[in-house]
Amino acid sequence: MIDLFDLIDIHQQGQIGGITALQANTDQRVTKQGAAAVDLERRYEHLRLLTMAMWKLLKDRTGATDADLRECVEHIDLLDGKKDGKVTRHRGVMDCDSCHRRILKTATVCVYCGAKNHQGDSFHPT
Repeated sequence: MIDLFDLIDIHQQGQIGGITALQANTDQRVTKQGAAAVDLERRYEHLRLLTMAMWKLLKDRTGATDADLRECVEHIDLLDGKKDGKVTRHRGVMDCDSCHRRILKTATVCVYCGAKNHQGDSFHPT
């Protein structure tokens, strides 16, 4: 015969099972976010390396100076009317045809999945 304590125990076991499932789901999401952060850091370091190499080539071949670069960066930063250290992306964004994440219209390749953007033209600002 089931008494009140058995019913309470069954109910609590069900709640514990639900919490355990939530915990497993949370653990998976945390692991996935950690992997995404590691991938983002790897991509950042790769872009940093490429940027440094391109700047060295440009300096060596044209005689441009760090002051020239700073001036150019400031000019580009002000294209959207704000000196805020970033490029405004509102007007010039689109969804990648492959992964459907937001990318710049000027991008020739999606920064997330690497798919070619056939509409992209990095020499025409939005």
